[in-house]
Formats: sequence, structure tokens, C-alpha cells
Amino acid sequence: MSFSQGAGTAAPSPTPSTLSQITSQSQTKKRSRPDENIVYSQPKSTSTGREIMTRVVYACEYLREKNHPLLFSDVFSHLSIQVYVEGNPLPQMAPQGGRDWNTIQSILQKHKQVDYDPNGFNGKSSYRYRPKHNVRSADELKGFLQRQTNSVGIRVLELKDGWPGALDTINELESEGEILVTHHQKTNQPLLVWENDSSLAGPMTLIHSMDDEFKSMWLNIQLPQNPDDLRSRLVAANLNPTTAPKEVKKTKPKARKKTQRKGKINSNKHMLDMFRDYADKKA
Repeated sequence: MSFSQGAGTAAPSPTPSTLSQITSQSQTKKRSRPDENIVYSQPKSTSTGREIMTRVVYACEYLREKNHPLLFSDVFSHLSIQVYVEGNPLPQMAPQGGRDWNTIQSILQKHKQVDYDPNGFNGKSSYRYRPKHNVRSADELKGFLQRQTNSVGIRVLELKDGWPGALDTINELESEGEILVTHHQKTNQPLLVWENDSSLAGPMTLIHSMDDEFKSMWLNIQLPQNPDDLRSRLVAANLNPTTAPKEVKKTKPKARKKTQRKGKINSNKHMLDMFRDYADKKA
């Protein structure tokens, strides 16, 4: 008995699984992308936290450049702080009396590099850069040098901090003999300044001119042309020339004392049981 299929009948196809259907549907569907023109919500202010102190540094630099009292509104407008307002996607200038305004104003009023005067500008309060030395003119410089209680010179770099015309004034006062200045050897820039005390004798106070007789005596001193001759003359006069080699004193090495060792007998008392003879105790 044989079972034969007809020519018109075909084998049934397998039923697709649920996983394959889900995979095919996910491949045919395209992912939805958000529109590029959508503007999401922004914070109310982007100049908070660490940026506040950066704004304060910029404000101090601006006060130093101006070198005269300013209103806080002028300083705040120079910072150009931008904030985002709810409902407006574009940034706007920070308003006066806002959070940034109040925060920076309170910091500048207590800042060590700012002179805050609440009575300045007819009660509107003023802000001015405070340098390390409050000197901004020739008279203030001379008075400041007169009040010094030590002989340490004042650095010109510190005077230039809050005084743009410090170099010109220092050069002028030096030429007039009112201050003493030391200069850099290569650039000839002034480094330190001192007061030239007018109470001392002499027309130029601490800057004295030499007599012509002393100059002629000094210039008439003839030195040997050969450096070796000068060296021999110094040695003959019991003087040490600067080119003389440094004599190193030889020191004898210290003799080491021999330490006496204490006599000690080494014994193996802790191992007596191991060396004991147990032959007589054998069974």
C-alpha cells in the first residue's frame, strides 16, 4: 500500500514566530527624530557659581584701567552679562537689581582691591580700584616715601599697579634729585625707589659730587699693565689678590677609637634536650 501525493498539492509553509514578526515590523518602521527648531527650557541665569568670581575679576580689571571712581551701573554694563528669561529662547542683558546685580555689588563692596565710597556721586556710591600703595601723583609718592620706617626700597612694579604714569613721574623726580632710583643693568628700567632726604648736607642731599682734586688724584694713579706685576705687588704688600686660589686647609683624619668587646660565652642551653643520649632508655 502506497501513499502518494497528488501533483497539485504542496507542503504547508511553517507558521512565522512572534519574534520574527516584531523584528520585521521594527525594521520597516523609521525612528522618529525630533524637530531641530524645538527650543528647550533654559536656566534663568547662566552666570552663577564659579562664573560670579570671574565677573568680579573682570570688574576689578576694568576699575584699574579707568583709574577713577565709577558708578556700579557703569561697571555692570561693562561686564555684559546675559541671562535667559522664561518664554524667550534668546539671551538678554541681565537686568539691574537682579540676582547677578546684587551678588556682584555685594562682593565689590567688601573686595580688598576696591575702594567703596557709599557717599560718592551724591550718595549713589562710587567704586575705585585700590592698588597696593595708594600713590597716584608725585606729591603722594614723596609723602609715601617720607613715611617709610625702614631702608627697604619701594618696588616700581607695585607703584605701576594703580598708577599708569608712574614711570614718567619717577624719571622726572630722579632727574631733579628728589628721589633715589636703582635701574636694571640691561634694560635700564627703574626697579626700586627711596627718598632723597633733604635734611642731609650737600646741594643734592644723598647724591654728592666729588671734588676735582680727588678726581685728578684718582685718575693719576698708574696701574701695572701686566696683571702678573699687580699680583706680585699685592703679595709683597701682604695683600691677597682676588685671583689668588683658595687655600684649602688639610685636616688630619680623626683616629677611630677601638671599642672593647665584652667577653661572652655562647652556649646552647636551649638545645640540651636534643643532644641528650637516650640509648639506655630504649625498650
